[in-house]
Amino acid sequence: MKKAVISSLHSDSIRYVRRMSPETVVSFDAHPDLGHWKNVGVVKSILELKIREKVKSGLFRASIQALLRVSLPQARIFSVVPEACVITDFNSGLFYNSLMGGSTKQTFTRHFAISSWKEKLATLRIEGCAIPPGSIESLLLVAKGSPLVFDIDIDYLFELTKECQNPAWFSDLPVPTYGTPKENLGSISGVLSIITAAKPDLVTLSEITFKCLESGNRNWSDFLSQLKKLGYNIKEGIVYSDAASKQLLRISGDFEKFYTHRTNCEGTTDFLQAYLEFFEAFGLTKETNTEDETGMPPLL
Repeated sequence: MKKAVISSLHSDSIRYVRRMSPETVVSFDAHPDLGHWKNVGVVKSILELKIREKVKSGLFRASIQALLRVSLPQARIFSVVPEACVITDFNSGLFYNSLMGGSTKQTFTRHFAISSWKEKLATLRIEGCAIPPGSIESLLLVAKGSPLVFDIDIDYLFELTKECQNPAWFSDLPVPTYGTPKENLGSISGVLSIITAAKPDLVTLSEITFKCLESGNRNWSDFLSQLKKLGYNIKEGIVYSDAASKQLLRISGDFEKFYTHRTNCEGTTDFLQAYLEFFEAFGLTKETNTEDETGMPPLL
């Protein structure tokens, strides 16, 4: 039977995707999640470290694309992100760089933002699909192979992005440049239509808040009901309370602060050494017990 697996963190979905050894993965997200795109070697090294698996999940939260490639070296991978989200992410990167005192010769254009995103993905042998405005039906041309996996961060869906651990940038209010989430994000009906047509063997769903899971949110319940009608067995993967999820989500942000401070003070860009120092500072050395109370499967 086809399965749909629900996890709190997007990085935990990769554990179930990897088990399938899929031929093709189509990953839907409202964030490019290209952390570590230049540092695949660092990703491999961290995966092999003897630290808690849930700590790895927190660290890799913003590095889904590199994690997919490292976990599935032979798979065809497609990253589906709304164009408005790619542009917003690009703009925020320029903004934060300027706040940090960095200088850039980049002049923003829509074309440059999209081409930059696709070029970064290409270094990972991943193809970027800006949908919307592209047609979701166009994925039928590439969503082929067996097994086939659809990996969905629910912030991609305008009906559910506010129920996400890390919502789309413009989920709280309309942004004049882009419009409302409904105009710029994917939809439940659109994703269900492509699932109906492509019939993926596995659908992973991530980033939904525990509060939403417990409350019986109508949009979420209807989405799951439709998946069941399509023959999917719904199961929980690795699910945390919202408080636990926020604690894990902070790990990535805490490291970014640690690394930025280290880089500014020492002028070094050695990611792996910085990670080792970060682990030691937080009591997460190589000798740390790797057993997790969740019985989590390993990322690698």
